[in-house]
Amino acid sequence: MELYRAGADYIACLTDNTTGLADSVVRFVYNLPQNWTKEICSAHCYVEGQDYGGFSDDGHCLCGAALEPNSSTDCLPFCTELFPRPVCGGPSIVSDVFLAQLPISLAGPRPPSSLYQAVAFSASVPLAISTLQWDFGDQTKLFNTTKAAVLHKYSLPGRYNVTATAAAGSHFTSAQTEIEVVAPPAKIELQCPPLVKTNESLQLQIRNRGGTGLSAVYSIMAQDGETEREVHPMCPTDSVVFPGNRHCYQLVAEKAEWLEAQRHCQEFGNGDLAFVSSPEIQSFLVSQVTRSLDVWIGFNDLARPGDPRQREGFDLQSCQNWLPGEPHPSNADHCVRMGPTGQCNTDLCMAKHSYVCEYKPQEILLNTEYFFLGALAFDVHAAVSNVTEKYHLSAPSGLVEVRNISGPLLSANPPRGSQQLCAM
Repeated sequence: MELYRAGADYIACLTDNTTGLADSVVRFVYNLPQNWTKEICSAHCYVEGQDYGGFSDDGHCLCGAALEPNSSTDCLPFCTELFPRPVCGGPSIVSDVFLAQLPISLAGPRPPSSLYQAVAFSASVPLAISTLQWDFGDQTKLFNTTKAAVLHKYSLPGRYNVTATAAAGSHFTSAQTEIEVVAPPAKIELQCPPLVKTNESLQLQIRNRGGTGLSAVYSIMAQDGETEREVHPMCPTDSVVFPGNRHCYQLVAEKAEWLEAQRHCQEFGNGDLAFVSSPEIQSFLVSQVTRSLDVWIGFNDLARPGDPRQREGFDLQSCQNWLPGEPHPSNADHCVRMGPTGQCNTDLCMAKHSYVCEYKPQEILLNTEYFFLGALAFDVHAAVSNVTEKYHLSAPSGLVEVRNISGPLLSANPPRGSQQLCAM
């Protein structure tokens, strides 16, 4: 595209994209101030209703329109011949021609906005305009203003297309942006199971009331720096298994007298106050159970017939780490407590302390070769040896589940009068 100037007349030659030859002419009729940017010059030409803008050699902004084909005939010769210098009485050469347009950009919040929160929008236009019309996309009334920045509140969650339309003279131009409005939750709750078996999937649920557009980021961390904690299905869920003897140890933070604590431990079944019989158990309790508390353990010198711990007595083997001067000789009934670092000392049995219960869970027979279809009384937690056929059954040592199965289900030729045991 080339531009010609002759005196006060300015023209531009528009070329055909296929032939590369000039086929129409733009005549500039407006000569505007110097030193404008292309964006401002183009916007002013658009407001004046012109199709093209350009700059003269001395930097003036020019605005014009394309001539009709029959009106361009007289000017086309200037587009087909090159003039090294201005021609007297005719157009002279100028350069730089571009389409006239009014650019507008619209900016809104990037992250989602909340209900009833004032949301800021701003429109950018290179020159002053008479009116800016806002459509916020939520079927509210159109808002007309001369300001480029506005605030709006949404009453329903969702995605909205926001449109700003600028009126410049008799011309209009618009821009759009999208906004997401979410409702903050009135209440949120994290639901997770209190107990998870080894190699079992952990199912987490988040329940919220009144919230929309929510996303969750979660992490699982061991409490108090613990990497993992093993539990036993026949023990309290907040107890911890010591691998050395497979016993469960439970901290009860509520303080009680020694005998009261002992009765509480026995209520669950097969439980007593903890018997600290090795340095390994002592170290395990300090690091995994007691939480830096003074706790009753299962040693005493009570002169009570039939007391289950009386036979343990008070000697240096009763605890693995006595405080200096302990056990303290006394005619009164004394019981043993263990401190935060694992050291033991005696105290009156009527004193109240937190305590540790020890449970010895019964073994469970599971995962046999034979199965019975039906509801089980307990879940599967460990693998043991297969069930074998028995003709004479001894009394069980603990709780078991027994099914009397007819012979053809398990054996092709069962002996007459025999019974077969199936542990579920």
